[in-house]
Amino acid sequence: MLSPWDGFESAGTFNPAVIKKDRTFVMLYRAQDRKGTSSLGYATSNDGVHFTRQPQPVMVAEAPYERGGAVEDPRIVRIGVTYYLTYTGYNNVDGVGPKHQDAQLCLATSDDLVHWKRQGVIMPAYKGKWNVGWTKSGATLSEKINGKFWMYYLADAAGQGSQMGVAYSEDLLHWTEALDHPILSSRPGWFDSQVVEPGPAPVIVSSGIFLIYNGADDELVYRTGLKQP
Repeated sequence: MLSPWDGFESAGTFNPAVIKKDRTFVMLYRAQDRKGTSSLGYATSNDGVHFTRQPQPVMVAEAPYERGGAVEDPRIVRIGVTYYLTYTGYNNVDGVGPKHQDAQLCLATSDDLVHWKRQGVIMPAYKGKWNVGWTKSGATLSEKINGKFWMYYLADAAGQGSQMGVAYSEDLLHWTEALDHPILSSRPGWFDSQVVEPGPAPVIVSSGIFLIYNGADDELVYRTGLKQP
């Protein structure tokens, strides 16, 4: 048996996504081993504070778009009886970007949060109306607006760094960019001057959409921001 110093989370655990299933809180989190490979760990809790971890990850890098790298940045939403997991697939072997590296926003589905069916890349890297780099971190609304599902995601705008985009879908599997520019851009001199990244699934409130996001400044120090209606 591997010691904690050699296991799948020996280098770190971070970027959690939590959802409630019946009366149990379920957390999927990014775990990284000492070789730099990331997978998704699984933990449960009765009170949302004290979690019990499973000894093995529930998702590891297997698909071509995850080759040599990782599965990262989980975001979960339940729609109907299905759980939709958006995550980052990182390929550092034969990616299309510099040094053969790319990260792309991917999707998997499940009915139990343990067994996941990959649905593939939903927002390709280096493609799109304004994206010139990687795509990551899809945060999906659980309710339709104007007959469509909506998702916020991170991508790279030319000369601006990592910005937040928005896309829509009719089936939750195939996504289309809604705009030819970011919906939420970085702000020079602010805490989100370099990165504007969607956090957990946004929620619809009486006055509109409430969105929590990660902002990083010029030193790449991260802080939590929110966008209120």
